[in-house]
Amino acid sequence: MAGGARKHGAHRENLWISVPTANVVPGSAIWVYDPYSEGGAGGISSPTVGYDLYQEAVIEMALTLDTALTGQATNFTTFGVTHRNAAATTKDAFTIVASTTAFVFAAFIPANLGVASGGTIPGGGTGTLTIGTGTALPWKLLPGDTIALSVAVTGSGQYTLGVALGFVVAGLGA
Repeated sequence: MAGGARKHGAHRENLWISVPTANVVPGSAIWVYDPYSEGGAGGISSPTVGYDLYQEAVIEMALTLDTALTGQATNFTTFGVTHRNAAATTKDAFTIVASTTAFVFAAFIPANLGVASGGTIPGGGTGTLTIGTGTALPWKLLPGDTIALSVAVTGSGQYTLGVALGFVVAGLGA
């Protein structure tokens, strides 16, 4: 299997969070990796006969906001993405912190999160991505793994609109 080939079905995934009230932290949006989704003898722990068993991974990821965000004392916002295994152990995690006036997210412009720790995020102004656990993309997936999007707003928390995370799951090579 060549790198980037999709397994079965579409693998462009999306998570979305609405930040409903100023200075309130919403729950996370969570996606579960289930490559053998027809159930029965398959389920999240083992494949059903007939599926390719090549490794899949999250190979692309972008964060998009539905309104502009500028990092400032009244509007500090932290976006987090966490990859956990089926036992809920964190495998990979990173944050993007809007905590300076130079940090700007334009509305409806995808910010490419496929950068190294400390790298400037294309589409995210001068914002940088900080890896707290694990590695930068790609993230190898196993059945039962989860990807979670979280948002924390501090200061007076004026950012109260939506946050979307889009990512692509595809084969990781032959």
